[in-house]
Amino acid sequence: MNRIFRIKSSFQNRKSDMIWNTASGVIDASQSILLLSLITRICGLQDAGIFSISYSISILMLTISRYGMRNYQVTDIEEKYDFEVYFSSRVVTTIAMMIASIARIAFNYVYRDFSVYKSLVVLLVCTLKSIDGIEDVFHARLQQKKKLAVAAKAKTLRLLLTLIVQTISLLVIKNLVGAISLSILVSTFFLFFSLREICDKEMFAKLKFRFSGVSELLYICFPLFEARFLSIYISNIPKYSIDTQMDDIVQACYGFIFTPVYIVNVVGQFIFQPVLVDMAESWAQRKYKEYLCIILKLISAVDVLTLVGICGCYVLGIPFLSWFYHVDLSLYKVELLLFMLAGGFLATVTIWNMCLTIMRNQKVLLYGYGIVVLFEKVAADYIIKKYGLQGATWLYLVSIFSLCMILGIAVVVIIKRKKRSLD
Repeated sequence: MNRIFRIKSSFQNRKSDMIWNTASGVIDASQSILLLSLITRICGLQDAGIFSISYSISILMLTISRYGMRNYQVTDIEEKYDFEVYFSSRVVTTIAMMIASIARIAFNYVYRDFSVYKSLVVLLVCTLKSIDGIEDVFHARLQQKKKLAVAAKAKTLRLLLTLIVQTISLLVIKNLVGAISLSILVSTFFLFFSLREICDKEMFAKLKFRFSGVSELLYICFPLFEARFLSIYISNIPKYSIDTQMDDIVQACYGFIFTPVYIVNVVGQFIFQPVLVDMAESWAQRKYKEYLCIILKLISAVDVLTLVGICGCYVLGIPFLSWFYHVDLSLYKVELLLFMLAGGFLATVTIWNMCLTIMRNQKVLLYGYGIVVLFEKVAADYIIKKYGLQGATWLYLVSIFSLCMILGIAVVVIIKRKKRSLD
């Protein structure tokens, strides 16, 4: 069975890391998009709207499980905390994720008129996403040991299998609850199967829960969790306002044209992962020119991808999405282009997050995200009630651009101060 996950080249082969990590990123990004299209055609726009808001809530809840710890764990080169501590902390955060999910569903059921059906769909999607949270701590360990290609291959196969099961289930039983329930079972089974194949005996020996070190690790990583949580929350605030001010059909249309932001962000994160260890080593060894060179290359790549994406969306975006989702989206061309631009800013924000984590200045994230969330939360209901979906688009773009500028300035200032201290 090990042959399934074997990478022919060396574990340190950058090409394998990039190929498999990008593959898992593409499937992760396209999974919800493909399902949304399928649900629209089979179950209708209302179910598509329910799935869209459910998926948004599940992504927010997933940040509780992951706790923004992946980059910190991978760049913990000196292993200040061993794998047992990281695993124990993930157990705590995943339990917290499910408790928070249930609390959020209960609140929406009582105060926002969520139906039993809608509440059940949200719970199932959150449960499915919790599997990603558990998997992540094992894959971070493999990446830390320069076995990213192995981890990414396992994730690619699991996501692909889950997507196939969901697709076939929807086509056969035509029921959203049944399809998600079946995919939870299959995804859980494959996770255990893959971990047994790719994890060594040392990693399994440390699968013991212990309290020592967990609270300290959670405290240190709290700014990273807060940044990731608020990053998703910034994306979701317009959706929450739409959910209260408008209906599930408008929610579905917003989800359709929000597609570029999600794709650029998810794929970007997976493309960035292979260079994370190199960046950490460059910073630790005080090779600041090399560190800056990597940052500039990443930003250049984002700029090129964003420009290509905007041009592609201008020519083919609306016709393709209208066909793909089986809905006329011709009125939303400007909004689609604005979302594509926002996707580029969001990918750049991810780079700044990586930099601040590596430089161990993650507390800066608290202030940047806090300011932007406060602005967006205060403005959301008024803007969306008055300007509708177009207002939601502009609100998101302005929020992400502001965050990009704040964090970018912080990174530049910290690097300059560090270089001056050595001169």
